[in-house]
Amino acid sequence: MMRVPVRAVVVSLAVASVALGGLSAAVQLARYVYGHDSLLGLYRQFDMDHEANLPTWFSSSLLLVSAALLALIAGERGARRAPGVKTWWALAGLFVFLSMDEAASFHEQMLLPRAWLGGMAGWRGVTWLLPAVLAVVAIVVALGRFVRALPARTRVRLLIATALLLGGEMGLELVGQLVKVELGARTLGYALMYTVEETVGLLGEVAFIYAWLDYLAHGPGPLAIAFGRRAEDPLAAGGRAGP
Repeated sequence: MMRVPVRAVVVSLAVASVALGGLSAAVQLARYVYGHDSLLGLYRQFDMDHEANLPTWFSSSLLLVSAALLALIAGERGARRAPGVKTWWALAGLFVFLSMDEAASFHEQMLLPRAWLGGMAGWRGVTWLLPAVLAVVAIVVALGRFVRALPARTRVRLLIATALLLGGEMGLELVGQLVKVELGARTLGYALMYTVEETVGLLGEVAFIYAWLDYLAHGPGPLAIAFGRRAEDPLAAGGRAGP
């Protein structure tokens, strides 16, 4: 039995995500209201629109933690010859890719040429959303049966996590682009918009970690995680029928 203070861990990660959003907002205010562009390098380190800084590292790490938890679940399911093992491994691989993309920004290489956009060239920065939407639809279709077989509490947590992550990374991305087109890239309004967008995305990543930890906490097997109390006997509880 592995005992982990799951709620404390998740709350700490959520607080850290909001704190990073607050620091990003603070450096934006310092720049656009008080005229401090560099802040001894702090602007670049906390600005959520930059790559290779603390928010990017934190986001990539959250996704990698999800991948590790998914690999843990896949290994535990495989050891018990339970169904759905390949899907769990595929999900682990997906989150490894997402972690790599966050660090290396692969998606930013999938932009349409400006010549193709004509008068819509100002929206080029979000054209990566076109293949991303197709990829999301394909994943949803492929995982439909698998997700329906999960325990209800896990499905709810996954839906919330997905809504937060996609809402931040895709939905608010479009709103932010509209603000950018209307107000300009170097404005406080746009800076605060993408700060909200990235913060919501971070909370979505934390929500995924909570979903995987919760799944482990309420499942049978030697890797069940206790919520800071004695875990329920999985055999007495009847175990879990889903994947």
